[in-house]
Amino acid sequence: MDLDQYGRLCARDAVIEQHRKRMYASPDSSEQRVRVSGLGGRLACLNGKHGLAGHRHNGRRRVIMEGMGGAAFAIKDENLSLAPPAPPETTYNRGAAAFQLKGFDEHPRRCVAGSGQPAYSTRTPTTERISPPLAGALLPRNDPPADFRACWQDGSLPVRLGADVNGELRWHDPLTGAEVVRDKVDARRWLPVLIEGLRDAESAGGAYVALRGAIELVGVAAKAGLLPSLVPSIVPALKAALDLRERTVVCMALRLLLLLLHADERVGLALRPHYKLLLPTMNAFLLKGQPSLSDEIEMAQWRRLNVEALVEEAIAAMERFGGAHAGKLIKNYVPVHRDQDECLHRGFR
Repeated sequence: MDLDQYGRLCARDAVIEQHRKRMYASPDSSEQRVRVSGLGGRLACLNGKHGLAGHRHNGRRRVIMEGMGGAAFAIKDENLSLAPPAPPETTYNRGAAAFQLKGFDEHPRRCVAGSGQPAYSTRTPTTERISPPLAGALLPRNDPPADFRACWQDGSLPVRLGADVNGELRWHDPLTGAEVVRDKVDARRWLPVLIEGLRDAESAGGAYVALRGAIELVGVAAKAGLLPSLVPSIVPALKAALDLRERTVVCMALRLLLLLLHADERVGLALRPHYKLLLPTMNAFLLKGQPSLSDEIEMAQWRRLNVEALVEEAIAAMERFGGAHAGKLIKNYVPVHRDQDECLHRGFR
């Protein structure tokens, strides 16, 4: 057989297949579910079975029998009677010529390979795709700081922005208004309030004053050796800043956490009972991963504005200063973390 003859045969088979599809799978507005009865001879095996009756021609109707792989017969009207409708949870599969349970998209299931059913009995593809809903785990939230904003508005906050262009802070006594040295400020009282002010996005310069003031008070508390005792009051404010999910606020909170860990090594041990408050939110940012930048350069990394890099650095510092078996405790809340004591495969040493 030459190539031209083979091509003609393939084209003929394709035309026949298209004709069969139109004949057996095309919709017909006059189709009805009927029951066959009263037949004799070799068609007597069809009695009692159901099918889908199509158009009428010469006193007969073409009936596609159910469960017979699309077989159709011309049957007289006198041998057909209307059948009850199919159950609502089923749908008619034209290719398989049978009622089947509906799939997830209200269409019949695909045919099983090797079942002998026509290949065109697959469910009708849907053109409109519905995207899955967003969980919103990392979307920004609205949680304004009540205590910081009240102190900022009534002037009881012991820090204010200086008049010079350098952005230096001025510390003063809230009762007398006289300027004081920052070493005289009560860090136990005002450090949690300033850390809470990281979430302030409405006050002009409020977040800046809160961050700079918190950094200076951390230095004051570190010199006095008060940081470990301040951890229980600082952690709720840090957790609220992380739970805000605003990337700039999360970056400021993580940088402040790193400053606390490096300012006094005892802070790492004091943070161990509070892992359950800080690590779940940090784990959510870590699981999101870095976006693919291809050949571009991440400028936010050296500017300390990359959340994922700061989370990894903060977790490593918490393990380093957290004492014995801190990595195992962290792994309970951050499953993707690998502690430093874990032995690697010999091929990765």
